[in-house]
Amino acid sequence: MDYDDNKMVEENTDRTTVECEFASGVKVSENWTRTASSHEVESDLLESDGLKVTGGADFQNKYGEHQKVGAKLDIESPDMGGVRAFVNLGAERKFMPDIRTATNKEDELSAAINLTIQGDTHIGASLEKEGGETKKLNVQAVYEGFEKGHAFVRADTLNKWVSTGCSMNESKRFNHTYEAVYGYGDKSKTAGVKESPVWLRFGARYNISDSSSLVSNYLFAKHMEKNSVIEHKIDDHWKMGVHYHYDERRKESKDRSAHEFGYSLHYEV
Repeated sequence: MDYDDNKMVEENTDRTTVECEFASGVKVSENWTRTASSHEVESDLLESDGLKVTGGADFQNKYGEHQKVGAKLDIESPDMGGVRAFVNLGAERKFMPDIRTATNKEDELSAAINLTIQGDTHIGASLEKEGGETKKLNVQAVYEGFEKGHAFVRADTLNKWVSTGCSMNESKRFNHTYEAVYGYGDKSKTAGVKESPVWLRFGARYNISDSSSLVSNYLFAKHMEKNSVIEHKIDDHWKMGVHYHYDERRKESKDRSAHEFGYSLHYEV
């Protein structure tokens, strides 16, 4: 789900993915869809006395819109008296198609930090800037001290909403996640059910068998969305899936149906 603008992210209906991991620890990932392609390489840079540093670079081409080159750095600290720090830093440069304009390049920066305290409490914040403008500033806290799940609170300071929820592992076969959100901004205070400031999210994962799983997500807000994915592992190399997405906002659209179906086929070496 995309928590930034109160919508769910649906499955792509035409994605092709290739992933390789070499003995040296270098990982390469490539993705293609009908509108874009991306290529990413990642490698461990340092691992010593509990300190781990991983770096990566990527290139994305969104056909006819822009190209991106980026780099990232992930840092995990050793245990410092019951506290561990996780820092993620990223930078991207976006190139627009029209090179004749002075604004054909745009820089994007991201940073996130998460503190783990005594192994069961996590406090974090994330920031994203694009072209000098802050696009995201979120904070959250998670408590994992419960026997069968964890509870969380979080806030989006730009889109002006706060939420609380829990994720429960009822058994090895299924997991449920519940979240209630309250909007307090000019737009978010009418983004909820029947234009109220409150909307709900529900997610579920069911392990139907050792080889099959079903994941569903629901959004109940000013509109309703549902996203479901069924995956089945055929053997050690092949995995297939089908997915369904419903968006109530498209009911009156002549160009795109409110109901979408797709399939996927994965092969791992």
